Amino acid sequence: MSEPRVGIGMPIYNAGPYLRETLNSFLAQTYADFELTISDNASDDGTDAICREYAARDERVRYHRSDRNRGAIHNFRRAFELARGEYFAWAAHDDLRAPTFLEACVAELDARPDAVLCCTGIHFIDAAGCDLPPSVWPPTPRPIGGTLHDRIRALARARYWYDFYGLTRRSALRRTRLPLGVWGFDVVVLAELLLQGDVAYVPEELFCYRVFPEKEQSEVAHGLAAPDEEVVYTSWSELTAELLAAIAAAPLPRRERVALQLDLLRNLALRNELVSRGIRRDGLASARRAWQRRERLRAGELGALAAGVSVTRPVPWFRRAASALRREARRLR
Repeated sequence: MSEPRVGIGMPIYNAGPYLRETLNSFLAQTYADFELTISDNASDDGTDAICREYAARDERVRYHRSDRNRGAIHNFRRAFELARGEYFAWAAHDDLRAPTFLEACVAELDARPDAVLCCTGIHFIDAAGCDLPPSVWPPTPRPIGGTLHDRIRALARARYWYDFYGLTRRSALRRTRLPLGVWGFDVVVLAELLLQGDVAYVPEELFCYRVFPEKEQSEVAHGLAAPDEEVVYTSWSELTAELLAAIAAAPLPRRERVALQLDLLRNLALRNELVSRGIRRDGLASARRAWQRRERLRAGELGALAAGVSVTRPVPWFRRAASALRREARRLR
């Protein structure tokens, strides 16, 4: 085949229960100039047979199987490296795309040379494929529109980061560090994309995200590294430090980088209660692990972050009183 316009990278491991439905949703796309590259992390549940069946049926499906399980982080990188095309999207084995997903996203990116990423409205389903109402899975801020500061602020205030699975410019992804050996690598990649350019948006709900509320964060972290490698721990502190490092490395004026870092710390480490609580819980342990790895500077950063978040944690009644005073001041203006 000649090189496709769009490359889809699907890193999988034991994906049997949902894989056929997901593959069918891609093969039903109205935009046909794509290639779906499956990177299998040595599945042992029958996934291999399903993948080979689809690869034999449609030449746009390419199947690569590892000889052993190298962990999810390695597999996400491998899926990107094996894929081809001007545009690229990662795909989970259990999420679905509406038939016009690729067509709509490609059109937006073609029309928006300033955009490095295109995302769409999201529809949520449970493990059985039933619709989930917003009351069960509430909305979260998304980095759509506004200035760079607005996008970083939205990323910092979010609880979920679905737009990692949007359609991106491959050239922009090449300028990121790609999935790192850290829990929350998807958030880091998304931040490094946001630092490069704008986000195009299609409001129709063309991305169907499957929710597993019972899945613990520790379960996700457990599969990130290969079984014979050092464990990747759930660490909001490490994630925050990598986001700060991403901003520090961005090709922006120093004053703007500092302002963005302060914005990130305020909105992620202090105002995002999910992250703030996580840093208070794992900060010192993360600092100790960095020290044991002889990463003295990172250990100091993580220790300072944990101490700073703990000291500046606002007392609930004081926070409510401060909000009330601000509202009254605005009313009197």
